[in-house]
Amino acid sequence: MPSGHLEFGFSSTPGASAAILRKEFLRATTPVEPELVIVLAPGNNLTMSSTTEQAGKEFTDLIRSVQHRWIKVIVTDFPTRLIVDFDIQELLRQEYHRCAVSMKERYLSTADHFPVSCSDLWCIDGIHLRDDRGMPLLAQLIWCVAYLQLTRPAITGIQSRNPGITPRLVVRGTAHAPRKTDPFSWAEVKQKGRTKYFLRCSL
Repeated sequence: MPSGHLEFGFSSTPGASAAILRKEFLRATTPVEPELVIVLAPGNNLTMSSTTEQAGKEFTDLIRSVQHRWIKVIVTDFPTRLIVDFDIQELLRQEYHRCAVSMKERYLSTADHFPVSCSDLWCIDGIHLRDDRGMPLLAQLIWCVAYLQLTRPAITGIQSRNPGITPRLVVRGTAHAPRKTDPFSWAEVKQKGRTKYFLRCSL
């Protein structure tokens, strides 16, 4: 993981679907209580589920189990697989997104940060991310998600001291355009005739 003041713990079951991950989660123990849990949507349901609806049901059950144990939860989607039909992957992402929203959890997409034109992000099997390219990028994305969620100031309501009076908030000044929903962006840096790209995150 990138260096910083955040500490991470991981639970991973290779080749597992959402249903298997849920069983593993229910048996899992943690040495400390996490401030935030990030659920990385499983791409294995692409081949292990008979329908998108079945995959969505299993994923909903996984999220519900996590919610039952912890309050702060965020869902991110899975990196694209080069050897599986892209339309099928998009349908599964949409289903996962729908499930997360129905469970009132924030869903962040990471797929756009793994462009299929950059095949060197993946291992030769077209499924797993390379340790020296794809995985560092995924680690940066996870770090940014955690940082933004844990440092974002909480929005509290304004209450009136007199219950008979409804408070009114007046704002003056220039209105700013709303921020993009995607907290990630790429910075282009030119060094000695070469162009490098760095992932950055912003509140």
